[in-house]
Amino acid sequence: MTVVAHPTDPTPARAPAATRTAGRIRGLDAARALAIFGMVTVHFGPFPVRGDDLASAAYRTPYGRASVLFAFVAGVGVALLSGDGSAPRVRSAGRRLVLRAALLFPLGVALQKLPTGVAVILQYYAIYFLIAAAALRLADRWLLALAGSLTLAGPMAIVLAQRAEPSWFDAGGNVGIRAPVALLRALVISGYYPVLSWAPVVLFGIWIGRRDLHAPGVHRRLVACGAG
Repeated sequence: MTVVAHPTDPTPARAPAATRTAGRIRGLDAARALAIFGMVTVHFGPFPVRGDDLASAAYRTPYGRASVLFAFVAGVGVALLSGDGSAPRVRSAGRRLVLRAALLFPLGVALQKLPTGVAVILQYYAIYFLIAAAALRLADRWLLALAGSLTLAGPMAIVLAQRAEPSWFDAGGNVGIRAPVALLRALVISGYYPVLSWAPVVLFGIWIGRRDLHAPGVHRRLVACGAG
């Protein structure tokens, strides 16, 4: 499903497939590199020490940001995977996303149960990909509306749940398949990267990925939004 842009349409039209897939997108490659660098720094150091030394700053800067950038870039990649947005391309992309979800989910749940103390995100990505597979069928305006609604309502729902049922959050995301209800709850609302607060990042990434990412005007708007 696609949207035909009209002069009164407040959102930019989806870019033609030939434009969106013409060669590599250097900015996207750079964003992926930054996300990987941030992930490595957060997990392997330099870890913070007391004071405002360079090592502490190097750790604090990507902390919490690298994972968000990963989710956003994943959404952009999903949009590029769907090509021109035609029904065959969307179906093909949807099947690939479902397959990835089927592979990532058991791997992520198994890794989370290991005594590493690391917050594993793979099982959450499995759910993000399932949501993305469905979202690919949405027109731009509905995709943007869904992302905006979840951005506002998702964190509020999590806060309300924390106040109403604080015990839900005791285990964080360290829940296995032997407790399916608790696992589902962790994935949606009480885990490390819950769908209610992280899925909007992926959805916004899909919407951005439908723009002409080779156009200088799009670059300027992205930089302005990121700086703001």
